[in-house]
Amino acid sequence: MRIRNLVALLLLCLATGTLGAPPVQAGAAGTFLSLPYTTTDVAGNQWMIYQNGMLQQRGNQPVYAQGAMLLINGEALQAASNRVHIDDDTGELVLDNLSAAGMTVTRRVLIKANDAYVRYIDVIKNATPADQTLDVQLQSRVNFQLIASQTVPDPHNKDRVLAWVGQTQVNRAAVELLNGRSSDNAFSIAAQQDANLVQADLSVKVPAGKEVAVMHVHSTAASADAGMQLVAGWQESKLLKNVRPEIGRILINFNSGISLIGDAQVLRGDLLDVVELRGGDQLKGTLKEPTYTLHTFYGEIQLPADALIGLINIGKYRPRQLLVSGDGQVFGGQLAKETISLELSSGQLTQIPLSQIARIGYRRRPGESADTAADQTAEQSADQSIVLLRTGDRMAVLPPEGTIDFLTRYGLLKLDPKAIGAIAFQSDDNAVHTAYLTDGSHFAGLVASEEFKMKLRGTGPARVEGADNGAATTQQLPSEQTITIPAAALFRWQLSCKTAEPGDDSPALRLDNGDLFVGSLAGELKLNTLFDTITINAGEIHSLTHTPDAGSDVQIELWDQTRLSGSLRDEKLTCALSSGQAVNVPVALIESYSQPQPQPSDGMVQQIKLVVANLSADDWKQRDQAQNQLTAMGPMIAVVLKQLLPSQPPEAQQRLEAVLKQFADKKSSGGAASVTGGG
Repeated sequence: MRIRNLVALLLLCLATGTLGAPPVQAGAAGTFLSLPYTTTDVAGNQWMIYQNGMLQQRGNQPVYAQGAMLLINGEALQAASNRVHIDDDTGELVLDNLSAAGMTVTRRVLIKANDAYVRYIDVIKNATPADQTLDVQLQSRVNFQLIASQTVPDPHNKDRVLAWVGQTQVNRAAVELLNGRSSDNAFSIAAQQDANLVQADLSVKVPAGKEVAVMHVHSTAASADAGMQLVAGWQESKLLKNVRPEIGRILINFNSGISLIGDAQVLRGDLLDVVELRGGDQLKGTLKEPTYTLHTFYGEIQLPADALIGLINIGKYRPRQLLVSGDGQVFGGQLAKETISLELSSGQLTQIPLSQIARIGYRRRPGESADTAADQTAEQSADQSIVLLRTGDRMAVLPPEGTIDFLTRYGLLKLDPKAIGAIAFQSDDNAVHTAYLTDGSHFAGLVASEEFKMKLRGTGPARVEGADNGAATTQQLPSEQTITIPAAALFRWQLSCKTAEPGDDSPALRLDNGDLFVGSLAGELKLNTLFDTITINAGEIHSLTHTPDAGSDVQIELWDQTRLSGSLRDEKLTCALSSGQAVNVPVALIESYSQPQPQPSDGMVQQIKLVVANLSADDWKQRDQAQNQLTAMGPMIAVVLKQLLPSQPPEAQQRLEAVLKQFADKKSSGGAASVTGGG
């Protein structure tokens, strides 16, 4: 479970987690039948599945009129036939050959009669030659008007919801689970009281020829409170228990719980450790190896058994061992020892040749829960520095102590590791490397170093059985083992998952080569116009546009809506990134620059300060007048007011906060900005 969650966390910081995933197969074909399909669960719900996968209930006071309706870019699914089949391996109804908005869709519907819920997994394939950004929408209509509607928040992210519960006029509730705990891709849920519709939306980018899958669960309860309790009692590991591995790996709104290394699934024991042989036999007992010494191309490392959950033997003639840790790391190489020690449940100790082993799986440790372990891992690994190699190895390493040199079209940038979200050494978009900064900036270039010396994070203690007194002891391996990785072997280096998306208030410099710098222009610009050379303080620029092949000709709009066109004297502009880096960008590469909160001119700043001082005047009429003057100046002075706010007396602070709130309300309602004198 832990390896699954970390893999999902890493891939979702990059994109949707679908790149490189093999196409999903339809699954084992079983009984073919015609729709609608009808069955009854233990709660007395009669569920019906129609041609496009729509869910409906019949019988005594049915809640769902039209449930689980899937739309893509606003288009409903179209079905090519009325026949479906049952996957004999999973028990799912498989509705394939569906289509919408140019996408092909397979809906896998599992009706859990004993647990009284219906689980959908919708596999969406982009068969077009271009990447597509899709609006995936789910809709459900209930038979009776909603008298109460509430959502269930994610315990690890209060701004995101897991499920929706709607109570109807007949005092029965619809229950819909739409997102997994700690998932990075989540449906937004909207429902209105006194209506009968709930709607969920998710925007997702699907690369050309690739697939994504979304899961949702539908049920009913006797009341809204019972529905909330139902959601709280659902364990994601059970909801996902029989998901096919090739589908679980492309789920984007749930963490599937399927631990995969390439196409191999990590084996786990239940009550006992398990060793699976190449012929298919399994031996169960207690693994007695205290540590594993692994020879790798990046150095010899030692891993304690207590930190591992499994081993996979890859290759037939010269096998390579993959050791998988409980916190999501994967180490590949050759084990120094040629046998594995296993104590059978009978008490016999046997040595199993490594050449005969296919997989090894450790039992779950005491207190280890499939769901809680995933939640803990997501929290612990969010700030970890992790390297992914082209060989499939994944390792948690300590952040580098110095800067990382990055060669770009803008010169050599010495990047602070704290400012880097990730470096992609292999990309579908660029033949070179791509740096992603924590402020949202991204740009192409080349890492200057040919190799990196890295220190592995401590992997914990190793148990050594049979000390001098016969009792078990604990050996602490070195907390920092040093490895050397060639840059050519790196696939991705994830230094942090706290990479921001540029907000509406973020300054941004966009280049015509696709690079993006989140930050503000700095210094002075000399603009040659038809009538004069104008000196412009870069901090006062609201926007700058540059037409391709226009040389140094630009159009600039200032904070007070002044517009100027002309030719810049300097060939490069300095951009101070929000993460602290300064970059000199050629004007010829600039597409546009926007600064939603430009700095007013020095003269205007002095005028603002005089008016702000009157907020502390003895006469309340003078204080009111000053507040009105500031409001009349418009939102463009907000940046100055925010700078002055901390140094003001309490009443002046309250008045400034009121002015800033008015500006924010005006902006959210689409009001136009204005700049006037304070008189």
